Amino acid sequence: DHRDLHSFPTRRSSDLPVIFTGDFNDRSSVDHSMDRVGMDSAAPNKARSEIDYIFGSGVHFSNYAADHRTQSSGTSDHPMIVSTASI
Repeated sequence: DHRDLHSFPTRRSSDLPVIFTGDFNDRSSVDHSMDRVGMDSAAPNKARSEIDYIFGSGVHFSNYAADHRTQSSGTSDHPMIVSTASI
């Protein structure tokens, strides 16, 4: 739950990369919360139009894609978000 980010500054102070993923239905709230603690979105240009998100700190994201096969196969009701994270 992105509302539990109060512990993030402590984790971030360790200089270790942090990746935060999830199904966030409240898009406006998660955008604000992640921006507030300095998490970058894997989505290029913050194009956060999906429900699932990948955020990170101390990583560089590339190859972002929304895999819609999860919808067509019935695995999920929304696409799986994938990205390459480089440290």
